[in-house]
Amino acid sequence: MNRSLGECFTSEAQAIGIYEAEHFWMRFQIKGRRRTQLFQLMESILAEERGHLDGLDPWRRELGRGWSSAISLNRVLGWCIGSLLAWLPSIWISKFHKMGERAASEIYQNASEACRQCDSTLQGVLILAAEQERRHIRQFNDFLDQRLWN
Repeated sequence: MNRSLGECFTSEAQAIGIYEAEHFWMRFQIKGRRRTQLFQLMESILAEERGHLDGLDPWRRELGRGWSSAISLNRVLGWCIGSLLAWLPSIWISKFHKMGERAASEIYQNASEACRQCDSTLQGVLILAAEQERRHIRQFNDFLDQRLWN
């Protein structure tokens, strides 16, 4: 269970790092309506990703010491990835995030299944996070559909 929970923390830290970096860099380069829409979508998702981490925070102490370093390292790695992504075309950014959100949804789903006999509050947090990650996939799909047809 600790491994599954640790993967949730590291995945979320990396996602937050990516979204924060993109948010930082895209502020300087917003040009068109599509880029503005992507910026707003990513801003709302960043708030939800931070909420996932806040929801998991009460269980952070159950992780070993090694996980703390892994979480910090993944946040920095996320900033590096996000700094590069911010300069790509919107369609590529959206496709990347769609893949990342799918992976995060699977991580939360696996963690939820691994802790079936765990604290019901933790179970609820994991299920909610998995559902929100799937919603993020739909949001990026909608953005891509608009991008392709408009």
